[in-house]
Amino acid sequence: MWFKQMTCDCCYKPLASIGRHNRFYMCRILEFEKVSPREYQYNFDYYNNQNETWINYDTSPYSYNGKVYCYKIEPPSPRGYSTWYCSKQCALNAAKRMNAMAFYYDEDERSVAFLTPHMVEINRAIQESDYTPLLMMEWGEQNWFQKPSDFKDLRQYGTDCHYPTFSTRICNIVKPNSLLLDGYTKLVLDSDFQKDFWGSNGMDISNHIKSSLPGFLKHVDVDFGRRLMIEWFITNKANEFIGFIHLTCMSNAFPYKWVVEFGLVREYRGRGIMNTVLRGIVNWAKENGCDQIYAISEEHNHPAHALLRNLPYNVTEKMAHMSDQFGGFRPMRNYMIQL
Repeated sequence: MWFKQMTCDCCYKPLASIGRHNRFYMCRILEFEKVSPREYQYNFDYYNNQNETWINYDTSPYSYNGKVYCYKIEPPSPRGYSTWYCSKQCALNAAKRMNAMAFYYDEDERSVAFLTPHMVEINRAIQESDYTPLLMMEWGEQNWFQKPSDFKDLRQYGTDCHYPTFSTRICNIVKPNSLLLDGYTKLVLDSDFQKDFWGSNGMDISNHIKSSLPGFLKHVDVDFGRRLMIEWFITNKANEFIGFIHLTCMSNAFPYKWVVEFGLVREYRGRGIMNTVLRGIVNWAKENGCDQIYAISEEHNHPAHALLRNLPYNVTEKMAHMSDQFGGFRPMRNYMIQL
């Protein structure tokens, strides 16, 4: 159900392929020490505690005054956090940012390999190029989390990652920008809209919205680059804000599934605008490899129910009792749109 084109999770460059060669499993560093070989031997039992996961790399056999880099980490796990990077440089930047070690299977070296935040420093000490992977030859290929068959060639989907925008006879669907932000702010702070969209219009939801607005435009680019959320504003033909729609895979109700959410200012409702926009976005998602989209609606939001039911796809609707921090426990309608 993911979009066909995938991007590096650091620089957002479209990837030519994905597989075990560029999927990095990140393990948080719980403790780090750089010690002399003598200190390491003196505290050998501590740095090799069988009840903990330690990775120790000794540069002393290869360099004068070499050190032992000792990392206590979260154990690598197929259920741990992992993502794809276009290069070891990008993976290393992420490892530094997260204070983590990054594990992957290196096809060239035919070994499980890892990167540490000190990788360049270590490689220079042992007179290797900066991004030479550190190998774990004893961890055989048969024990790695992924198989060679996980490889997917993505070259057919191209490298064009410009932000998608659309124009229809009655409206435009554009990338959010600062000129339209006041209109968006007014809509999401409207008490009636909050009740329809979040199931609550109390002070807690208003404060939550206000706290997120200053970084809204920055997150638009980051979330699109990572293919986590694609935000659009809707404008009339005079380029005035009239609504929004987005696809997100960060919904707590449907984690890692694409969910569509939308809203329109009151005076533009009932004109068929959101029907046109919703169909256009769903069609675009299908063309770009998404095969399922979900939606959640408050039980009282009958116009949203009608919009979703009338999509020209197989739409499954069911009632469910759900809970969130703002609306509490209540009946809601869930929709699954099979593309």
